[in-house]
Amino acid sequence: MCEDPLVTIAIVAYNSERYISMAIDSVLSSNYRHFELIISDDNSKDKTWSIIQSYDDPRIRAMRNVTNLGEYPNREQCIRLAKGEYFIFIDGDDMMYPHGLEFMTRMLHAFPQCAMALMWGYKSNLFYPVVVSPQQFFQGIYFRYGLNSIAFANTFFRTSVLKEEGKFRKGTTTGDACLRMKIGRKYPLLLISDQLTFWRETPGQASSRLQNNFQAITEHFDRQFEQLLLSPLSDQEKVLARRNLRIQVIYAVVGLIKKLRVREAHKLLRHYHLSPAAFRYYLQKPTYMDPFSDYTPDNVFMQPISKNPFSKGDKPPGSIEPIGIK
Repeated sequence: MCEDPLVTIAIVAYNSERYISMAIDSVLSSNYRHFELIISDDNSKDKTWSIIQSYDDPRIRAMRNVTNLGEYPNREQCIRLAKGEYFIFIDGDDMMYPHGLEFMTRMLHAFPQCAMALMWGYKSNLFYPVVVSPQQFFQGIYFRYGLNSIAFANTFFRTSVLKEEGKFRKGTTTGDACLRMKIGRKYPLLLISDQLTFWRETPGQASSRLQNNFQAITEHFDRQFEQLLLSPLSDQEKVLARRNLRIQVIYAVVGLIKKLRVREAHKLLRHYHLSPAAFRYYLQKPTYMDPFSDYTPDNVFMQPISKNPFSKGDKPPGSIEPIGIK
């Protein structure tokens, strides 16, 4: 076992025999070695556990739950066991690029004010890494910029904050998005380049099932309305954000009707106290807001190059140099 790991990587697995070896191999192939790998098999009924047991690496802590806990209780268990300063979930069907862990670790370590790093794609007015305020984060959530629409494997946490906030509601189906909102309204976050991890999309996986799950639909909107009240948005922004949410609810209602799930559509309307007159929202356009609209391709949002931990210039205090294979 790594005696003093800087990073905890957690693999939660259930009936993952087809992909679990690729997930484990991708982690163990990382060019950064100072980590522990917690693998928690949630009482799989296939060969997942026997495959996990075939690995003999001192950095691995593997366990098999006596009974099936479910996705989020299993995640909570991994969080409690974590020893690293940083934390990431690589699920049983995901993978990590060999350079990914070193890159993520350097980035978040260089910005100690940030509670998590989100991997984000190309934007013409952003030069990563950039520090995002709680207000910018929530603007990006409620005004269709999509800052919270990422996979769990694209989120790199500061473990101390994760242990404080990483308690999921019983029976939750959308816990990862809610967790980022809980953290993001209290702490700045860091946007970093993407293509560090690979999250697999397969038929029947949990995330794909949620799209047709009525409980997941209502839970998603419940958490959105709840977090809006607690958010750092201005009063005017909250009014516009609430309107955006109502538009999204009506779109969900219409989607259910098109699938002939009329009873569920009616239930969704009643749940949010919306009358038939609310269908007017279907013809309205939501308010879009770019939280980084002050920046353009000619004037990009960026940190000084000297603050980038991979820069050849001066390293910031606390830089983890050297890093990688000894």
